[in-house]
Amino acid sequence: MPAAFLLILTLVSASAQTLDQAASQLASRVAAGLPAKSALALGVENLSSLTLPEVIKVRDSLQSELIRAGVPLDSNSLALLQITISENARGFLLIARTPAPDGIKTAMVPWTVRPARSSTKRSIISKTLILEHPSPVLDIALTNSGTELWLLEPAHLVHFTKNADAWTVDRTTAVPLARPLSRDPRGRLTADPRLADVSSPWPLDATHSVRWAAGRNYFADDAGGFFSIATIDNFEFKAGVDGRTRMTSSAGQLIANMDDWGSDVIAMQGSCGQPFLLASGKTDREGFDRLQAYQLADSQPVPSGDSLLFAGRLTALWPAETLAQVTAVVQNRKTQKYEVYRIAIACGN
Repeated sequence: MPAAFLLILTLVSASAQTLDQAASQLASRVAAGLPAKSALALGVENLSSLTLPEVIKVRDSLQSELIRAGVPLDSNSLALLQITISENARGFLLIARTPAPDGIKTAMVPWTVRPARSSTKRSIISKTLILEHPSPVLDIALTNSGTELWLLEPAHLVHFTKNADAWTVDRTTAVPLARPLSRDPRGRLTADPRLADVSSPWPLDATHSVRWAAGRNYFADDAGGFFSIATIDNFEFKAGVDGRTRMTSSAGQLIANMDDWGSDVIAMQGSCGQPFLLASGKTDREGFDRLQAYQLADSQPVPSGDSLLFAGRLTALWPAETLAQVTAVVQNRKTQKYEVYRIAIACGN
């Protein structure tokens, strides 16, 4: 009985500690069991109630403590140090699984004090309806001081002119395709419209050059397929075809995985000139999409303001003529028409 009591007391005492203390203990245990100080790639999996910013704080703390303990980290290493964040009734638990010659070594450290949450200024996302269109809209461009509108359909380029407050079609030009498009086509309207019928590289924005995956409606690179990509404050966000958005550093190191984001991410500026990241959420059961604005605080994407709900499925999210706006296309669930919006963000206090 005394031994059991001592064991319980030890566990409770060990769990009543801060994240940094727990990270330091775990790093020491990993370093002690690491053969010949082998280089490891660090992966973090969250199975707890911690939010994404909190998970990033966990990862940052672990990375610092591992380096301090002499564990060499290399994002290109094939040997993975897998950290799992778990949770039970007593608090949180860090579980480290390290490769070893005789199998996988496991170390566990509990803690209870949640990492401090970062905050950002509250912002407001606004949408301005540009037009409704009966056919699929892949992208638009406004020219001639906003009096002309070019609209890209899966096989046509449509030109509109503005009469009073209404848009009128004055000509339609066929866009030749090298191969048929997918069932859910995508395309970018540039000086040379970019449809997913060829796989040659082209500039998505000032930062990224992309290429379509052959016969698909997503992009491809050496790491795999992805629907969208954006950079903010030297951090890159890539929405993969596996439903996971990956946040990486400028050096290519994985910072965090977002499993509750949708397939669209884009960078833009708020009314105050500050950078924002817009990300779609998972489509709800009723078929409605939404956009959430994020700002980086302590190198973490933190939600800023309320999300913007649409009356249907978001089918396109592209850069506009200025960094202060983006183009969003939504297929209205009730009317089935395609609604084209310009999205802006007003900075709050």
